[in-house]
Amino acid sequence: MRFLSEEKNIKDAFDEALCHPNEYPYALLYKISEVRLQETAELTGDDMTECMEARFFGTEGEIHIWKDDVPKAVKITDDVSVKGDVIERCYDLRRPFDRLGKHLIVLQYIGRQNDGQAFVELTRLKGIE
Repeated sequence: MRFLSEEKNIKDAFDEALCHPNEYPYALLYKISEVRLQETAELTGDDMTECMEARFFGTEGEIHIWKDDVPKAVKITDDVSVKGDVIERCYDLRRPFDRLGKHLIVLQYIGRQNDGQAFVELTRLKGIE
């Protein structure tokens, strides 16, 4: 399995995540004053105020929004038609982030350099168990 990456407009990316909470049931927000992990359905437009980075994710993909010099957004989806190595990792969630579940599931897509050396090409959040 490989991944498809599509650059998006920040507002369109945020609106897509809010309008499709079944596809992106979870949100991880890095705000100036706090870090929040919650269900996407609980968010409002005001939640992007003072947000430096946001990750909306589910089993099928992730919308990642962040601010560097220029705000950016990318939509990442799985491409099962292309063969590739993927590592699924499970990380324990601790308080206050364990309200939705005990584990954060993360996918690491493995790329290969010309000499065959493997590296983590992309990491995306997949879900909470």
